[in-house]
Amino acid sequence: MIIIETDRISAFGDTDPESAFVLVTNQRLVNEFSLASQGKYSRTLIIPYDGEKPLSSLFGAEIPPRSHILTILPDCLMHSIPRGLLSDYQILIMACRSGQIGLDGIAHFLKCGYSIDLQKQLDTAEEFFSKGQASQSLLLLNQSTGSSCSFAHLSDDLEWHEQTGVLNWGDQQVYPAGEIACFAVPLYIEDLDKGALVGLNGTMTLSGQPIVQSGPPSFQIKDQLRIYNDLATLKSAPLILEIRDGTVVDHHATAPESLPAEQMLSCLFAVDSRYRNVYEIGFSINEQVELWDGNAAMNEVWGQGGGNIHLGLGMLPHTQYHLDMFCVGTRVENEKGEHIFGIQAAAEATSGLRRVKSAGCPCVQV
Repeated sequence: MIIIETDRISAFGDTDPESAFVLVTNQRLVNEFSLASQGKYSRTLIIPYDGEKPLSSLFGAEIPPRSHILTILPDCLMHSIPRGLLSDYQILIMACRSGQIGLDGIAHFLKCGYSIDLQKQLDTAEEFFSKGQASQSLLLLNQSTGSSCSFAHLSDDLEWHEQTGVLNWGDQQVYPAGEIACFAVPLYIEDLDKGALVGLNGTMTLSGQPIVQSGPPSFQIKDQLRIYNDLATLKSAPLILEIRDGTVVDHHATAPESLPAEQMLSCLFAVDSRYRNVYEIGFSINEQVELWDGNAAMNEVWGQGGGNIHLGLGMLPHTQYHLDMFCVGTRVENEKGEHIFGIQAAAEATSGLRRVKSAGCPCVQV
């Protein structure tokens, strides 16, 4: 059984005398969890839910007002809830379904979440935006492979979403949080085909553990796992992308170990050309999250080592999968060669953006 220490989830904001802690989980898992509170909440509840109706339909009836809600739903996709329905609630969402993760992985990320340094994340985000706003151009550099990619970060077509800090009433956020994600907007299907892309030009190094997130259309888990396993060879050797105006025009493995990743990307590009498009660039800043060895969407916020960058290829629900591809060892510099984000160069001793800070996840299904 997994014991959830409710009072240690610091991402939830202030309580009042009537505040409740509510775990929403699948019916088959109700008896796999217990809630331990040391007095922060007036009561704790575990409510079964299998996605047969909107989660908001439980508000006011099964889920009392002024509740802090944690969702753990590996059997169904969790859809973001319109903010207008959330005035008396705060929701943290563990992204269990879009990847494939079991109870051991859920327990792992719960413990990681207890140790989140929320203030450090906020400070990192403020420094990132301050430096980015003052820079005319950004370069994404990987010293080990020599890859270099320009990033048109001041474009009016970009929107920046922050998954950081403490929730207020009416907020929802992934858990554990700790990401700054840049998207080309608006992300509608017609714009995906026209090229709603993040402005990257040059070469990028893919390295490290990938995430293969699935959407609502029918698919077989064994196929998702096969795609993940081939892409996971990037943990052994990097792959280089050549990107032109946000579209991958070439890619090649740097060693035989990552040839399966090269071949899998070729197959995905052939099946749906939209996988060539970079719709997201993510900056992961959660230094307390330890990677889970598997296809876990909650790995996305992994920021150990000074912060990590990942590219998002494909966009749910328009493509079957959304690929989060880490670029371990890549850093960001401005036009003056000053360090902005990520791992620092070996010789270094120190270390117009449209921001959306509503604590609402821009991903609609997790």
